[in-house]
Amino acid sequence: MKFQNCTSVLCLICCFFVQSTLSTAQGNEPVFAPIGATWYYSPVTFGPPWITDPLRAFFLVEKDTFMLGYDARVIGCYVNDNNQMLRVDSLTRYVATIGDQVFYKVEDEFVLLFDFGAQAGDTIHSKVDEFGLGIGCGSDFSNGVIDFSYVVDSVGLQYTDGEELRVLYVHSIDQSPDPDWVFWEPIVERIGPMSFGAFWWGHGQGCIFESGYLRCYIDDDINWRSSYFDDQLPCDYISLANEIQYPRYSLYPNPAENYIYLPPGADHVGLWDIMGRSFQVTRVENEIDVSLYPPGMYMLRFELEGIMRAASFLKN
Repeated sequence: MKFQNCTSVLCLICCFFVQSTLSTAQGNEPVFAPIGATWYYSPVTFGPPWITDPLRAFFLVEKDTFMLGYDARVIGCYVNDNNQMLRVDSLTRYVATIGDQVFYKVEDEFVLLFDFGAQAGDTIHSKVDEFGLGIGCGSDFSNGVIDFSYVVDSVGLQYTDGEELRVLYVHSIDQSPDPDWVFWEPIVERIGPMSFGAFWWGHGQGCIFESGYLRCYIDDDINWRSSYFDDQLPCDYISLANEIQYPRYSLYPNPAENYIYLPPGADHVGLWDIMGRSFQVTRVENEIDVSLYPPGMYMLRFELEGIMRAASFLKN
């Protein structure tokens, strides 16, 4: 009887340990696409430095959702239309992170895209479907979804804004007669490929010239900019002439001298001036200290009740 009781207790302890481990793993910060993360792409027509081309499109991680059995994140695509960045609903992407693995939605399923726990020699098998935004790259999707694979050659670390990011150095497996979808550069945790030619899920065939480049990436913790672009080229949509039509929120006081107040529950806050330069946010609860910012117009972006919102204020 005592043996049975001890066995029962031991089983309960083991179950608690396993459950705690799973809960901890599920609660970890995602290794890709945190809410508010934004990738900015430009089309380019000449070799580096590519400093003259306007922003073509950006991808913004907007909110969480549940889809096809996955806790996923919604990534909106905003496209430059006559100097206004408009959200194109048909170009929305969906990403799910489970542990070290990143999955994304291709047609009616989630497929593995990245594995930041992979080791040298591992092969990643993935897929890609047609995406209706061209920046000079193209593949033949007449036969439907394209399967592609790549091999992890080695793994490493990269430090960006004090954050330690894992890096996968990879090469794509050629498909006869030509590789239809490839990775050309290392894949970086949080950011993906810092790539020439297409988007974070790879490059279509034909990406040589007149194609696009990831010019910068921003989230709550890091701000990365490609050295191929002039450091004065605005990285974000924030400007008086080029402003995203998010649901608007009125801040107070406005104009402000020392503090701006956010609504209770606001999260994932970003701050920019009208030139697109990002600023560090000093926040205590719902109060943001703006006393040290230069005078001028500023824009805030924040999440409230699962929706990204925008607001502007004048700093005296």
